[in-house]
Amino acid sequence: MTAGLTFSGLATGLDTARIVEELVKAERRPIQRLEGQKSVLGFKSDLLRDVRDLLTTLQESARALDSRPETLLSRATSSQEGAVRASAEGDASLGSFDVSVTSLAQAERTYSNAFSDKDVAGLFGSGTLTIQVGAEAAVNIDVTGTDTLETVVSKINASGANVTAGLFFDGTNHRLQVSGNETGAANAISFSESGTSLGLIDPVNEIKSAADAVFQVDGFAMTSSTNTVSDAIPGVRLELLAPTAGNATVSIERDPEAIEEKVQAFVDAYNGVMTKLNEQFAFNGEGKVGNTFSGDATLRGLQTSLRREVGRVVAGLAEPHNALYSIGIGSKIDGTLELDGDKLAAALAEDSGAVASLLIDDPAAGITGVLASLDTMIDGYVDSSSGLLSEKIEGFDTRSRRIDDQIDQMELRVDKYEMSLRAQFASLETLVSQLQGQNNQMVALLGQLQQ
Repeated sequence: MTAGLTFSGLATGLDTARIVEELVKAERRPIQRLEGQKSVLGFKSDLLRDVRDLLTTLQESARALDSRPETLLSRATSSQEGAVRASAEGDASLGSFDVSVTSLAQAERTYSNAFSDKDVAGLFGSGTLTIQVGAEAAVNIDVTGTDTLETVVSKINASGANVTAGLFFDGTNHRLQVSGNETGAANAISFSESGTSLGLIDPVNEIKSAADAVFQVDGFAMTSSTNTVSDAIPGVRLELLAPTAGNATVSIERDPEAIEEKVQAFVDAYNGVMTKLNEQFAFNGEGKVGNTFSGDATLRGLQTSLRREVGRVVAGLAEPHNALYSIGIGSKIDGTLELDGDKLAAALAEDSGAVASLLIDDPAAGITGVLASLDTMIDGYVDSSSGLLSEKIEGFDTRSRRIDDQIDQMELRVDKYEMSLRAQFASLETLVSQLQGQNNQMVALLGQLQQ
């Protein structure tokens, strides 16, 4: 019998509720052990997820530097920001360029004749309004005698023509306004009317004609159908905002601060992973400092692989820029990295192309840069289907789900056991109560016989 039972003065003199409680508690001990195992599995799974998330962040920071345009960041400035705005992508052509803007690209805008009202029918005829934008297929809009300017606007906008219609009020009269959706001379709009004379669109009411931007770069005449030009200066986008006063000087130079920011993000992400791994392998001189994965081969292998990747000399690259330490990314005693910004800036100034080759993948040259190689290595751990960490996490989760199934089955057995105990003790109480009643009757009968 379980220790600590009490008596409550019932028919049996036993505290049956406490007895059942203690017996059920004893029966649940295997469940508690399983719950403890599940808690450990959950802790392990969560920790590996943390490592995987940190690795994914590291991979993203590496991919932010895995191409020449992303590595050779540049900045562009314009001497006339109000007329020409410039922005540079990586590997842009460095230097200064004279840009002069004569006129901007524009979309066509044409108005209808004037009408006294916008919502009254019968102010114009009925028939077909045909709209054609550039070389696109012509679009026909049927206009009836019940249409108003407002309904014609709706019909044009619903027609699929590459235009936008609206209403204009000059304070006295209303007009239908039709604007092209795209700039450039190739997007000129033509209107024609057939059937009963509509009297809607009159070509003389063309306020703005479709036109290309006209500009020069270093004296070379150029045109563009839009005011955003990306093919004049390699790697540089020009936004033409207004005609220039003479020449605007557009200057493109390397942007070491932006590059350093991305490299620092990589270093920080790497250190996040390494710090997490170091926590698992901490040693206080007497033993491991209570970490579940202190001897885990997968995490040990990950740490070794990370150190090897960031410390390797890239085959095919000549000195001095053939390893991360040569551009200012050095290792500390605990395996984390630190960035020397001055050394990185000096390397970029000396040979930015070599710095890029050190980081990126260049199959044509047979060179696999540090970050490209690191990216591939990380995939072997974080890939959702075959990554080592992903497989390990799934293994823990599978075992946890199996324990859940075991617990559910054991809970059912415990519930049945508790019900059986309660039924047995209830029967015992009933039996004892009946026996006590019979005993009382016999005592009373003997008392009568003795009188």
